[in-house]
Amino acid sequence: MSSFCVFLLLLGAFTHATTYKDTDLVVNLPGLTYTLNFKHYSGYLNASPGNYLHYWLVESQSAPSSDPLILWLNGGPGCSSLGGFLTEHGPFHPNPDGTTLFENVYSWNKKANVLYLEGPRNVGFSYQNTSINKDTVYDDDRTAWDNFLALKDFFANYPEYSTRDFYVMGESYGGVYVPTLTSLLIEQIQANNLTANLVGMAVGNGELSEIQQINSAVDYLYFHGMLGKDDWDSLKACCDDQTSLAYCDFTKWITLDAGGNANPKDNSTCANLVVQLGFLRVWLTLNDVYNIYQDCYQQTVAAFGSRAKLRSWLSNDQNTQWPPSGFIDQGSLMNWASTDAFGAFSCYMNPAAQNYLNQTAVRAALHIPAEAPFWTDCNDDINEHYQQGHNDTTKVFDEMIASGYKLRMLIYNGDVDTACNFLGDEWFVEALKNEYNMTITTPRHPWFFQEDAKYMFQIAGYRKSFSYENITIDLVTVKGAGHFVPTDRPGPALQMVTNFINNAANYSSMTGYSMNRVRLLPQYAPPPPPTCRSTTTYKDTDLVVNLPGLTYSPNFKHYSGYLKASPGNNLHYWLMESQSLPSSDPLILWLNGGPGCSSLGGVLTENGPFHPNPDGTTLFENIYSWNKKANVLYLEAPRNVGFSYQDTSVNNDTVYNDDRTAWDNFLALKDFFANYPEYSTRDFYVTGESYGGVYVPTLTRLLIQQIQANNLTANLVGMAVGNGELSEIQQINSAVDYLYFHGMLGKDEWDGLKACCDNSTTLAYCDFTKWIHLDSAGNANPKDNSTCAQKVVDLGFLRVWTSLNDVYNIYQDCYQQTAASFKSRAKLRSWLLTDPNVRAAPPGFIDQGSLMSWASTDAFGAFPCYMNSATENYLNQPEVRAALHIPSQVPHWTDCNDDMNANYMQQHNDTTSVFDDMIASGYKLRILIYNGDVDTACNFLGDEWALVILYRPIGLVLRSR
Repeated sequence: MSSFCVFLLLLGAFTHATTYKDTDLVVNLPGLTYTLNFKHYSGYLNASPGNYLHYWLVESQSAPSSDPLILWLNGGPGCSSLGGFLTEHGPFHPNPDGTTLFENVYSWNKKANVLYLEGPRNVGFSYQNTSINKDTVYDDDRTAWDNFLALKDFFANYPEYSTRDFYVMGESYGGVYVPTLTSLLIEQIQANNLTANLVGMAVGNGELSEIQQINSAVDYLYFHGMLGKDDWDSLKACCDDQTSLAYCDFTKWITLDAGGNANPKDNSTCANLVVQLGFLRVWLTLNDVYNIYQDCYQQTVAAFGSRAKLRSWLSNDQNTQWPPSGFIDQGSLMNWASTDAFGAFSCYMNPAAQNYLNQTAVRAALHIPAEAPFWTDCNDDINEHYQQGHNDTTKVFDEMIASGYKLRMLIYNGDVDTACNFLGDEWFVEALKNEYNMTITTPRHPWFFQEDAKYMFQIAGYRKSFSYENITIDLVTVKGAGHFVPTDRPGPALQMVTNFINNAANYSSMTGYSMNRVRLLPQYAPPPPPTCRSTTTYKDTDLVVNLPGLTYSPNFKHYSGYLKASPGNNLHYWLMESQSLPSSDPLILWLNGGPGCSSLGGVLTENGPFHPNPDGTTLFENIYSWNKKANVLYLEAPRNVGFSYQDTSVNNDTVYNDDRTAWDNFLALKDFFANYPEYSTRDFYVTGESYGGVYVPTLTRLLIQQIQANNLTANLVGMAVGNGELSEIQQINSAVDYLYFHGMLGKDEWDGLKACCDNSTTLAYCDFTKWIHLDSAGNANPKDNSTCAQKVVDLGFLRVWTSLNDVYNIYQDCYQQTAASFKSRAKLRSWLLTDPNVRAAPPGFIDQGSLMSWASTDAFGAFPCYMNSATENYLNQPEVRAALHIPSQVPHWTDCNDDMNANYMQQHNDTTSVFDDMIASGYKLRILIYNGDVDTACNFLGDEWALVILYRPIGLVLRSR
């Protein structure tokens, strides 16, 4: 009887034993603006005696009782994984007020249960009891051991996860944390010291090899426009004659200290150059080292300090301009303050996360004891004193491979990160492949992101897969993402990790998750949208007095009509007076390219004073309009482009070429100055873009000739070309390098061109055009059936123009289109405006200045995705045509005339002779050649190389770089 009672008592005690799961449940998290559909837990795991590592576990939103477990580790060293939670792939992110949280619809806990662990000790909320443990050393071995002990404690308290598929993941210095911990876990599992079903590891933008990072940094910076050609060429002397400059081992000139910093081995020029160009130019730049295309326009202090202080500056900067106080629903904003698509989230996320986590109520909800420190994203003291033991992790990978343990690996990289660039990790993996003679199971190919079957897929990056015995490696890039891939490309990042966990053969498989946001709680309901603001010689007849659809009152006059060119050719113009000093400001002529594309595209989608809203009937203000500085004349040319037309009863010419275009543009300008004589003495600039790289120089040369012959009175002082086709020859030569160093060609493809280049020539400067000929439309064709001829056409031309990337901006993706992005070269731009399947916005007026959108990768609420179709719709409204004085016989406006494009005879595959003529004229002229550096149609390298070829023979002085 008594023994039976004792048994019952023991049983009762056992069933009421508490675990972390009982005590660490988060029941009421302050600032949530919506209702969660999952449980989450926050508390501490035991590591070495006296070391307590904080964790935050979020259960899966899908099937928490069966979905896998992910461990997430941020890097640094010394940075908190709660940064990954609140700014990357956790289920909620902080609003700008730093007190409320909005839903992240691309959270990784839609696929898995995710455990965020703050390590090592004294990072984030993790802490050390120095009365028990006085250790002051931080290194890779200690970090891995404490993380292992914390995991052992976790599985003891959450035993349901012991048999689940388990993945160790992290980023940045996680490129050391993750492999060292994974290797240790394998060792402990095989020794029966841990029960866990470890199946894989993933490293994002990881420092797998500081050696390869420095070697590749030089190439990355040059081919992304951050080093000059002279800088890059100067390193030639530091490389063996037999080695391509792109693959030189520059680290022989330096030493790496325990902090991972590069120092010159001696006082030689090469040692100092390598440190300067391969290390300091990465870390001491005013670019965002983690995303070179992320700019925050409203910060008030210099962007970055030392490497150790770099990320912490982002979290602690008190001078970052904040939005107005009070709740702001970040999911509903479009903002002009930055270059990201997420309303400047990247600009405020770190200080907002710090503010949120340090609120007393939040610390209490997360069960943070009083002795835990003030939370910061990164502990600079740890970062500064951490002893990095793995400047290259090859030995760690060797140990994992030698163990025979079956393991799947994902190595992924955002391709616009310089802190841990994709080339360095690619070279690391390729070296492993060569060491073990791994099998290439999946050749390099693009993978595609598709949020929903009703939308067309977009290129999300590139993938190559390897296998060796029990190990598989997926090497993946994420196009347009920086160091923090889930922040910059959240949709593709979730799809990538989902397919990795699913062991999918195709990373392009959709996730199937709903991306609809949960309804906001009533107290956070957004305010009603703002109401629309209502509107109320040639110079006499062409004044535009009431432009339909304007949502504001312009503070300048504008004129639209026709200028006379050759007999029968009537070129449409639209003149915008300056918003500043119209009576004295200079005059700019703007020409779009094509050939055959309208300059009204420039007005309404680029630098004009107003842009179309998605409805295609109303216009919002472009606060960065160029007519804030100058009077701007937009001219549609040649004839039959846009609203320009030809009277075939007077002129039945059917030929289009560069000479005719320049002559008609000159005649139209002569007519303009006759009717607007006040501009004859103003500073005058000829500007344009794209095939304007031919239009602008050829017209400028002709204007100089006519001015010097006293046939024109004009004060021409300069010309400017943006992303211009100055030399199709150099565009093709440079395209191969541009595509490779931006991750769009694979290493094998790039290396394969070596045979097509003279042995004496570095691959980066090879003249590939000797293998091809260019037809009158500018298309590349192989000279013969040789392998080299076919390769050059494929890699240097077709990969540019037939890619599903946006050829004009490789990082611009429109996630809600329903048809393929691009067709033939001739049809390329016109598709953007005529495709009926491009997703339209909801009907009715939308103020574009108040939107933030998840539909695209731009900062402007998907404006680039709809701007062309909206422009075409707007300009073809009868009331708009009437306001612009367009006669009835003028046909329907389109951005580009495809027939003209297909039949235009390009006379200048290289404009060097045109520049030679201008220089020889002796005319005083200022020239601006500018390039957006993510354009493949007319890439910046091609224009840089064309100018180098121009200035070196004639001895032009290089003023600065």
